[in-house]
Amino acid sequence: MCWVGCAWRDMHERYGNRNLVYVRFILTGGERNDITQIEGLLEGLRAGNVLAEKGYDGQRAMDAIAAVGAKPVVPRRTTTAK
Repeated sequence: MCWVGCAWRDMHERYGNRNLVYVRFILTGGERNDITQIEGLLEGLRAGNVLAEKGYDGQRAMDAIAAVGAKPVVPRRTTTAK
């Protein structure tokens, strides 16, 4: 099970039809940084936008998202330089 913080029915319409939104995830050990799996998560992805949590606001994730031709929709952490 994956919890994303909101019910799919509450997803804003600007992200498209909620029945056409796909979720990908890879389970990692608790001591492992999730961003280490970004390339695997995006492999073969065809999307206009990639929505992710704050943990994916680093340059590695931004570069990986750009490499698949998508736009990142990721909130910035307060510790991340703007």
